[in-house]
Amino acid sequence: MTASHLLIVNPRSAGGSTGRRWQEIERQLRDRLPPFDIAFTNGPRHGTRLAADAAGRYEVVVAVGGDGTVDEVVNGLVDAAGAVRPDVAAGVIPLGTGADFVRSLGIPRELEQAAALLARGQRREIDVGRACFRAFDGSQAVRYFV
Repeated sequence: MTASHLLIVNPRSAGGSTGRRWQEIERQLRDRLPPFDIAFTNGPRHGTRLAADAAGRYEVVVAVGGDGTVDEVVNGLVDAAGAVRPDVAAGVIPLGTGADFVRSLGIPRELEQAAALLARGQRREIDVGRACFRAFDGSQAVRYFV
């Protein structure tokens, strides 16, 4: 069976507990979500690269972690011209210590409830902002945010 979802997992989220508890978390998610593949982040901006590579191959790319993981996935789903890719949706399973984004959207913090919401497949549009700034090395940089 072909997976419709890619879960981009930050194993260091929640102080590393996501990685330590991953086997149990995965079991619970497999019981509740459509078929999915998994990709683990291995450092800063890796989630962005994983999300960009997933666009066009998966219907839904899911950030599994905290606000930083959401940020990386969102930046991967915006193309080089600054347009949100229309062929893929973003989802969130909140497992981080921060929860500002999920709180603002009313996404439950509890794993089972967040997975059930994601499994229902209801989509809604949200705003994506663009920040242009000078990076630490002095170069011009652009990042997107939700």
